[in-house]
Amino acid sequence: MRSVVSPTPYGECERSLLYLAGDVSGANWQAQFESSLADLKGTLFNPRAPNSATRNGIARTETMWEFAALRQSDLIAFWFSEGEINPITLFELGAQMQRLALLCGPAGGSARLPPKIFIGAARGYLKAVDVRIQTELLMPLTPFVETLPELIALTRDFVTTFTAQDYTAH
Repeated sequence: MRSVVSPTPYGECERSLLYLAGDVSGANWQAQFESSLADLKGTLFNPRAPNSATRNGIARTETMWEFAALRQSDLIAFWFSEGEINPITLFELGAQMQRLALLCGPAGGSARLPPKIFIGAARGYLKAVDVRIQTELLMPLTPFVETLPELIALTRDFVTTFTAQDYTAH
């Protein structure tokens, strides 16, 4: 997959479009995703900017990049790291789930429209139960796993079987 890191402009992208949502200041879990999917076709949006430690100076630029990439993506893989609260990731998840609930209905899609959100929450993530319950209430068919390898496997299966022509929820 072609990887595009925030806030790099991306122009035209090869489908499928994958956004990695989650903590950008702790352990670099995005690197494991990138290396595990490197052999696949598509574009991976990575919000972990090389300068994330000094983000305040370019927060608006990066946030606008993330907002646009999230809305354009075919799949958003959310990862909630152990020991982090991830408030922005929680906000992004809520916004995207509400958007998809409006587009797809409470069942989270049909056989023709695969789920657009996969969620992974580490076993030690402090709000895992809350995220799981909220997900079940709004989008009960959304895949929810407890390890990064499981999230990567789900994502790999989606990208491998993705067909842009069949995907109409944009």
